[in-house]
Amino acid sequence: MLRKALSISLVVSVILTVGCSTDTKPVVNETMDELPIISGIEVTPGKEEKSKVNFEVNVDGIEAKVIESQNEITLRFDENHFFGYEDVDFPSNQTENNRGYHNFINLVDCFKDLPEGTKVTITAHTDNDHDEKYNLELTTNRANYLLSLLQDREELKHLTFTAQGFGQSKPIVPNDGNAENKDQNRRIDFILQSE
Repeated sequence: MLRKALSISLVVSVILTVGCSTDTKPVVNETMDELPIISGIEVTPGKEEKSKVNFEVNVDGIEAKVIESQNEITLRFDENHFFGYEDVDFPSNQTENNRGYHNFINLVDCFKDLPEGTKVTITAHTDNDHDEKYNLELTTNRANYLLSLLQDREELKHLTFTAQGFGQSKPIVPNDGNAENKDQNRRIDFILQSE
């Protein structure tokens, strides 16, 4: 009886000291790090999971962060790769001599070798420096500007393009006033998906 009372006392002491967690974070089993981890899908031990992206992207000459997931490849650019702080297009004077235009031409060179029917979704994002309406309009105009330029290129007629501006609604890091975070949230993503 004394042993049972001590056991119950020990369990109560552990619960009071450590506490009972009600969060639903998964428990990580450190002995399973040899299993592939693919975001968004369930991984079965012993079964090899492969990406459904069936093409490669030649990113020579472009300065993008390349993110490959299960069904797509995302090319992520800082907004200043193409635009000035509040610009929605390339400068009208000396268009062929500015950084945004040259970066755009490098992107066209990357896209022209994509397989027939590849879907390219252009998404534009920004930080929360202005109000939501302004930011949504700014990013929508930027995405649509790039969309129109890409659709006008004869060498890209084999691709399908769409565009959307998200304003400040999809930050990848907190919009907390930190300058580095704001820079990361100001971005243009090109999401490539095969048919």
